Amino acid sequence: MEIFKKSSTLKLSDFLLIVLIGLVVFLPLIARLGYYRDDWHVAWSGYVHGPGRIWDEHKIDRPFMGLVYAATYKVLGDAPLAWQLYALSCRFAGAFFLFLLVRVIWPRQRAATFLITTFFLLYPGFLQLPTASSYQAHLVGLASGIFSLLLTVLWMRTEKLSLRISLILAAMVSGAVSYLMIEWMIGIEVVRLILVGYLYYRDRAGSLREKSWQTLKTWLPNLITLAGFLYWRFFIFRSTRAATDIGSLAAVYTRNPFVMLVRLAYETLKGTLDAVVLAWFVPFYDLTTGLDLLTFTKALLVAVAALAVVFIFLKVILPRAAGGGAQPVEEDDHNWSLHAILIGLAVSTVAILPVIAANRNVELRNTFDRYTLLASMGAVMAVIGFLYHYIRKPVTRSLLLGALIALSAMTHYANADYFSRFWEYQRQLWWQLSWRAPDLAPETTIVASLPGGYRLAEGYEIWGPANLIYDPAFSAGALKVSGEILNTETLVNIQNRDRYGRTFRRFEYMLDFSRALVVSLPSGGRCLQVYDGQDLAFPENEDAAVRLIAANSKIGQIQTSAPGRTPPEVIFGAEPAHGWCYIYQKASLARQRQDWQEVAALAEEAAARGLAPADVAEWMPFYEAYARLGMFDQANEIGALLRENPYFLKPYCLSHPAAPAGQEEISAFLINNLCPRE
Repeated sequence: MEIFKKSSTLKLSDFLLIVLIGLVVFLPLIARLGYYRDDWHVAWSGYVHGPGRIWDEHKIDRPFMGLVYAATYKVLGDAPLAWQLYALSCRFAGAFFLFLLVRVIWPRQRAATFLITTFFLLYPGFLQLPTASSYQAHLVGLASGIFSLLLTVLWMRTEKLSLRISLILAAMVSGAVSYLMIEWMIGIEVVRLILVGYLYYRDRAGSLREKSWQTLKTWLPNLITLAGFLYWRFFIFRSTRAATDIGSLAAVYTRNPFVMLVRLAYETLKGTLDAVVLAWFVPFYDLTTGLDLLTFTKALLVAVAALAVVFIFLKVILPRAAGGGAQPVEEDDHNWSLHAILIGLAVSTVAILPVIAANRNVELRNTFDRYTLLASMGAVMAVIGFLYHYIRKPVTRSLLLGALIALSAMTHYANADYFSRFWEYQRQLWWQLSWRAPDLAPETTIVASLPGGYRLAEGYEIWGPANLIYDPAFSAGALKVSGEILNTETLVNIQNRDRYGRTFRRFEYMLDFSRALVVSLPSGGRCLQVYDGQDLAFPENEDAAVRLIAANSKIGQIQTSAPGRTPPEVIFGAEPAHGWCYIYQKASLARQRQDWQEVAALAEEAAARGLAPADVAEWMPFYEAYARLGMFDQANEIGALLRENPYFLKPYCLSHPAAPAGQEEISAFLINNLCPRE
């Protein structure tokens, strides 16, 4: 492009340094990340039904995104690492287009535009990158939108007619791709108007009226595209998903117009504040508060490495480029820093506005931080503009820049650490369940719980992986195994053993809590607990809600004599080492089969290998096996451990009253030996 040839400060090598910073921050834990949240229903759809099903399930709200998603799945397949690398590549693509855009807008500001792009790449207000399968679509939409803005700015500065027409058409198409992927990206068109107006008012001669007319003419092609999209979205397409249904949204505004308008103003202001200011601090605090010293140190080292690259650029490369020993003083570019502040705030606001208008909110502490994506482009302009405009002392400015980069890098490392732990908990859940349950009866409903801070949010996070393991061929034409999370809404349904149907993205399935199988993975290295409602033994830190519903668990849903099922390694990774939890799950399965010799043999294997449980409740299969085999000395050794632990003993004895008269001797021993009666 001629405009790039004229710009002596484009310096694509600068962007390679930005890529290096991104690799330093994002790569260390990427191989330990997996599938999360909405990834699971797509993973199940693709693995079981193929790409066509992925498109089909997105036809209800975002059909174009579904089409792109399906095509991407066809290329990437099922491996989580492929999706992680792809999502990161999309993040880099968006940063690259922004790098070109700001270099064209402020061509003399080599340092500032380098920092704007770096801050954009490391922006800590969006932390869903590890949920790579789901959020790659958002990143594609963002990159496409920024690319469209770049094309518009380029055709404004191009004289050749054929090239101008090509750039206009490409800008229209890439802009449409942005909001066809994610409808709330329509703010990109107002961002375009802001940038075009700014460039005409700054760079072109003429009256205010003439500049305004040029701005509108330049904006017109993409305004036509936006109008076409809105007409299709409002009057042709009918979303069957409540969150994206225009009719439902219009009804909310009609019922409470004043309240909704006040909310629109308040939440837009709050969302802009979140995106521009609080995003740099709140996620850092949330994610690093509970870090252990080792992980915190690793995060700090990542930050130091990122800062080292920035230091080399600012203190070594730039001064050499200027031919001197100090960093050059860059030309003012018509007071660019103040302009960057104003443009950044305006861009952030108009990016947040469609989100709030759609009756959604920006929240930095959950997945709703995705709504900062488009706003982040303006946020980083405002922050860098502020530092250059108001912080005049170079040392103070450098310290603040370094602090923000360090906070961002540490936030992303801590976030990746959180998601890596989350993935490991999920892997342990499903691998251990496959060891414990060779197969499950049709219409089993799994109720699964993970440790606090890693709770599952939707039922498909259970039935998706469960059916990948227990019915990957979809043999019955319906879900063999359904699943539901445990929360205050579902607790009563589970306790009442309710049965009802549910529809998810045009797919119907049944939840039958009379066939519930309650499973829980406590924290602290404890093994998966697969509860038998007739014989309860809780680990020390079991969740209170799990204790309330464990009696509803039907251990008979496990088909003990069936051939074993193995989780597909392409998704779940290599099988974990056969340590204590493997022996415990196999012993629990043998206990259900009443194969006491097998349980005893597993106990001897554990002893020979020096393996022991993290919680005394996991001794129960071995305690019973020794008693059933008449090996009372060994049973009493385990019984002594159980009796000395009040966290296990009190709940156990409350749920196991004294053996009734006439019960066989061994059964009475099992209870009375642990719970002597006065």
